[in-house]
Amino acid sequence: MDGAGSEKLKLPNELKTIATKAVENDEPRKRLQIVNVFNVSFENVTMLDLRIEIDPLQAIGTRMLSFDWTTGKLVFVRKFHTNPNDLIDKQIANHNYIASETTWIISMDGL
Repeated sequence: MDGAGSEKLKLPNELKTIATKAVENDEPRKRLQIVNVFNVSFENVTMLDLRIEIDPLQAIGTRMLSFDWTTGKLVFVRKFHTNPNDLIDKQIANHNYIASETTWIISMDGL
């Protein structure tokens, strides 16, 4: 894959369409009605700092927390800490999603 600023992040956002076309069974297709994509980067200003970020899940969660849903961009602030599971649980509660009918895609680059 290419470096920072490339078009490589288009694929995770297109996975819902690709998966929906590929799945014929109604039960898995139902889970594809609500798909949320987090584009997590460890490049440039979001590089992993092992002096501060010891827990890999927390490093991923911090970048997920910094994801701006309106622009699709990362607004990185290292001082907030969470893990992916807690953040997804909060998103499910905030949007009144049904967990079993929701799919989450976490795309990471720069690792």
